[in-house]
Amino acid sequence: MSSVQLAQELLSAIINEVQAQNDLQACALVSRSFVVSSQQRLYRTLCLVVEPLSHLVSVPNPPVAPVLSCDSALKLFTMSPHLAGYVRDLTLYLPQNPDYTLLETVLQHVSGRITHLSISSLQYVFPWAYLPSSTASLLDDIFHRPQFRSLSLTRVIGVPLSLLDHATTFFESISLSEVSIKEDLPALTPRRCAAASRYLRDVCISVRVVYPHISQLTF
Repeated sequence: MSSVQLAQELLSAIINEVQAQNDLQACALVSRSFVVSSQQRLYRTLCLVVEPLSHLVSVPNPPVAPVLSCDSALKLFTMSPHLAGYVRDLTLYLPQNPDYTLLETVLQHVSGRITHLSISSLQYVFPWAYLPSSTASLLDDIFHRPQFRSLSLTRVIGVPLSLLDHATTFFESISLSEVSIKEDLPALTPRRCAAASRYLRDVCISVRVVYPHISQLTF
């Protein structure tokens, strides 16, 4: 008896109804027909706990979102490079002194198609000025990609005003929680952005945001 081949659209619709991470992993093992759709759904959202925090803390785990250390993510993408291309929504949990070498290597793998980036500090606050130029350059490249649409920052201080100005022009969504803004830190290399200007549809600002220059932003 020959097997029935289901259309990819139908397979994707079935997988979209699966909510739990373990169930998605099981679907990928049940049949080859489910592998692509399951992996696309499973790795669409990725949470990275950057070393040396990865072995010290636990983070909230959304229903469908792998939470990995940078080292684990790097091993995964080295073994299965195609998985990096599925990542659209990336969350970075940063310590005070991240392992930037590992972080940058993972960013190089996943930066191509990211549409949303969330940066959060799990210990106290993270000063934007701590980012080395090489890491800032990788983030700059992500922010200038035409598909990038959404930025979320939590407990990050000294965020450059130029980044927020760029975000209000080219992003669709901005979320700031316990964030301070600093005018005199250049955020983005002056260059033409490949993205078209967008209407900002969603702005979420925590009441605890420090906003010495927020009035200068144009919404």
